[in-house]
Amino acid sequence: MADAQFYGVMTYKLVSRCYVSKRISAVRLCFNSFCLLLMSVYMPYEGEEFRTDDYAEQLAIIDILIEANTDCHVVIAGDFNVDLSRQRIHTAMLQSFCNDVGVSPVALHQSAKFDYSYHFGMSRFNLIDHFLSSDTLFSKAVNCAYVVHDVDNTSDHEPIFCNSTWMLNSLGLLIAS
Repeated sequence: MADAQFYGVMTYKLVSRCYVSKRISAVRLCFNSFCLLLMSVYMPYEGEEFRTDDYAEQLAIIDILIEANTDCHVVIAGDFNVDLSRQRIHTAMLQSFCNDVGVSPVALHQSAKFDYSYHFGMSRFNLIDHFLSSDTLFSKAVNCAYVVHDVDNTSDHEPIFCNSTWMLNSLGLLIAS
């Protein structure tokens, strides 16, 4: 357990962190009035049947983490290896998962400005890196989300960003900013 840290006007305490698979890590932060579950993912790409089984297994692990932290707002970020504009099995699995657990892809937010986050030799472009946020954060806290292409980057993935503002009422509940 880490000591409470001061950042801006919010104090938080790192409550727990876990590495539940080679593809998922999670951190639970508790502020004075609410908790946040942050997850980083690297999901399997679509291909052979075993990859679909692995994708389902990783989604189940994320679901277990969310269920174990029902008092938390949730942000999941990383390489989901799913382009939401394509009709593929992993896309359908991720969309179903989002509906079932109450998270939304930030790429669908009205403020989002994404074209692609991955390129294959600058010849094929897809948006496969995502932020998913709990529906409350999605509707009340997301200010903007975007990708940056003009950086010195040796990866075939471009950095994505999500800017959020969290306003709390006297009960510690998230309100519209």
